[in-house]
Amino acid sequence: MMQTNCEMGAVHATFLACAKRLQELVAAGDLGAVMAAMRAAKTHFGDTAQAMEDSDGVIEGKIKHSLGKKV
Repeated sequence: MMQTNCEMGAVHATFLACAKRLQELVAAGDLGAVMAAMRAAKTHFGDTAQAMEDSDGVIEGKIKHSLGKKV
């Protein structure tokens, strides 16, 4: 399932900008800046364990549903 609501364009642009910035830091060998960016992300998002479990459950459910249709 693809997310295509109005806000996704901005989310995708932000993701790509952040990925590009990390790529530049890695290419420059700036480990300190990469680590600082990762720490900032961890602080921003907090504990994501439950979100990952929820996401995994949705994905597994979609796969099982899809496989059930093809059998």
